[in-house]
Amino acid sequence: MRSVEGADGSALGPGIPLLFSSLLVTLFAGATIIAFAHFFPAGQMAGRLIGAILLVLAALDVVELVRLPWSVRRSAARPLTITELENLRSRDRGRVYMGDGFAWSPDVVRRYYLFGQAQDVSPSSLARSRPVLLPHSAFSQHMITFGTTQSGKSTLNELLSVQAILDGDPVIVINPKEGGRWLNWAYAASLHAKRADRFHLVSLSYPNACSTYSPLQDYSDATELADRIVIPLPESRDAAPYKAFCHKVMYVVSEAMIACGIAPTFERLLKYSLENMGELLQKLLVQRFPHAFRPEQLRTPDQLKGAIQDYRDRVSRGLIEEDRTVNRLATLYSHPIDNFQRMVNSLVPYLVKLSTGAAGTVMNVEKGDVRWHDVVEGRGVVYFDLAGMKGALSSEAVARMIVSDLTSFVGTRYAYFSSRPRIHLFVDEFSNVLTREFLDVLNKAAGSGLRVYAMAQSMADPEAVLGSRAQAQRMLDNMRLKAQMQAADETGAAGFSEICGKTKVHEIELSMNTRPAFFSAGHRAVADYEQSQSRKQAVRSEFLVPPELLQRMERGQMFFKLGGELHFVQVRPLEEPGVDYLSDVRRVVRI
Repeated sequence: MRSVEGADGSALGPGIPLLFSSLLVTLFAGATIIAFAHFFPAGQMAGRLIGAILLVLAALDVVELVRLPWSVRRSAARPLTITELENLRSRDRGRVYMGDGFAWSPDVVRRYYLFGQAQDVSPSSLARSRPVLLPHSAFSQHMITFGTTQSGKSTLNELLSVQAILDGDPVIVINPKEGGRWLNWAYAASLHAKRADRFHLVSLSYPNACSTYSPLQDYSDATELADRIVIPLPESRDAAPYKAFCHKVMYVVSEAMIACGIAPTFERLLKYSLENMGELLQKLLVQRFPHAFRPEQLRTPDQLKGAIQDYRDRVSRGLIEEDRTVNRLATLYSHPIDNFQRMVNSLVPYLVKLSTGAAGTVMNVEKGDVRWHDVVEGRGVVYFDLAGMKGALSSEAVARMIVSDLTSFVGTRYAYFSSRPRIHLFVDEFSNVLTREFLDVLNKAAGSGLRVYAMAQSMADPEAVLGSRAQAQRMLDNMRLKAQMQAADETGAAGFSEICGKTKVHEIELSMNTRPAFFSAGHRAVADYEQSQSRKQAVRSEFLVPPELLQRMERGQMFFKLGGELHFVQVRPLEEPGVDYLSDVRRVVRI
């Protein structure tokens, strides 16, 4: 028989359903000893006394089963109303409700290894569950949640984003998947918090009925614009030279457009970089040197080539000052056309998609309805619906552009603004938007108020995107709150188990040896027998969160690690939101 001792050496009792097994064993042993008490070596009375004690222990197990709060566990599966959510949080203002659960302490772990490991029990049966609430500061350095498909990540997203909306904070959701329920709950929470007038849906599926958004609207210099435009392009070693050249083209063209007072849009960037760069060069020369160049003298390619040479001659003779913007655009314009087209080939379909069709309607605008400054100051809610995007303009490409634009705004705000309200950014399929540049943002964003809630399939995803385990570890180090829902395989489970570390499990093995009686040994009756007992104690190291447990968790069950604390919770789903935002949109635009 094996037992597990706690830190103080005392034996730990079983969990809730596990009390059933304890009850059966104790009841059977007590009844058996009483029935065969006359064979007991210490006498019949002693046997009956020990049997009675075991029956009393069985009765205590029954009392414990009745006493433990099964209602708490049943409530974990019951949908949560928004009123109940507010009541839960009203008891402890300034905290975020994570679900019902308990601290996953070393004692609970030892209890699992004693009773749960062999019986494949649910972790919720190992201790009594209570509402788990965390302070807002727990999310100040971001949260990442890993879990396979249908593990409950969407349920967690809904729960956390609704609370952020109810708190009156700016909330931004980037969802690359079908998520009508999440959208409806974001809108329902905005209605409940009287913020519906500050709710924005940006969706290419409903271009005529959603808010417009331009990632090129706000910037500090041309480099930022170039970064956003080329960030979705491939980052492989073979593609690096092409991406670098595309970045150069976008930087030079954007710089010239800004110098000429032309607001950047995708259509204009396509025109001036790939279709008619000569027109932009003409505007720039006339704008910078109105006395030296006139529009009617710069209409043909030959005239422009002559103007470039004339400009360089005048600079060399000191007649005009050298202009670096003109230099860069003139050099780019003179680049061999065949090589130029080959180098920017990957950029062409991308810009075409963003300039036309539904994407053009929503994103090819000078001034969009969604501006980060207005969203933050007005405590708005923005939901980006990126589902169904394929080809050159994938949800991954647009999501990366949005995140690049937002982080640029956050960096500017950190540098120049003293007011830094909490900004909640929820990103599903986080690996799709993860770049090495974004790692620096994660490190600095906490000081600006930005809180990232990232969702990913497994820890292998960031490593695959970033190209190295060291970069993936750097990303994890910037996530203070790490959570794991059901893992798809042993590899994914082992990653989180290693993060949580190990504990020592004290194992005690008791053995009993019985031999029949022999008259030659001095026994007087056949009923006599000899009995010996031994006790062995061993200590082994085990994971605080066993990998096999992570693979068989139920939907909505989650472990999370915050600093040195480890918790298990059952995330309670919200009830149906009661509104259907997309149906209302379809009715308005008659889709």
